[in-house]
Amino acid sequence: MTLKDAKMPAGAAKLGDFSKARAKLTVSKQEACDSCHQIGGKGGVSCPTLDGAASRLNPDWIYSFVKDPQYWDPKAWMAKRELDDATLQLIVNYIASLE
Repeated sequence: MTLKDAKMPAGAAKLGDFSKARAKLTVSKQEACDSCHQIGGKGGVSCPTLDGAASRLNPDWIYSFVKDPQYWDPKAWMAKRELDDATLQLIVNYIASLE
C-alpha cells in the first residue's frame, strides 16, 4: 500500500461505482489478465495473484503499473497496453475491489 514514486500521479485512480460484470469481462476476455494472474483462485500462475489486491495495493500504484508496467520493472512480462482512460479506470476499480 505504501509503494510510491515521485512521478506517480496521486489521485489518478478514480475509485467509485463501476459495473463489476463489465470490468470482469474486460479483465478476463478483452485484456486476458487471468491468463497470467490468478483472480478468484482461478487463472494463470506465472504472475502475482490479484486476489487480495484491495488490502495490499495502493490504487494509484495499480493505475500507474497497469498503464506502464516497465516503468516499475523494466523486466516485467506484462505488456504496456494502449488503454483509453475509461478502460484503465475500470480495470483499476476492479483490481482495487478484489478481496
